[in-house]
Amino acid sequence: MLRIIIVGVGGLMGRTIAGLAAASPDQYTVVGGADCAPNAAPQNVPIFPSIFDIQAPADVVIDFSRPGALPATLSYAKLHNLRAVIGTT
Repeated sequence: MLRIIIVGVGGLMGRTIAGLAAASPDQYTVVGGADCAPNAAPQNVPIFPSIFDIQAPADVVIDFSRPGALPATLSYAKLHNLRAVIGTT
């Protein structure tokens, strides 16, 4: 099972990714999400204001947030030896 962290989980792409992961629970699980607007995020995802608040083990971090969040996302990925997928809409 691939354990995923989603940065920007409250946005359209973040919610879409979380929904796709939830539709395949035997293959994917979202272990946490980071978003500055947690009220917009999916209910089934633990939401944190900063990626550095997420303590759950993960395999990949997917960032569909804003360019300003990228340095923190990359630092977190490097610190935890995670693969990173970076996108923007």
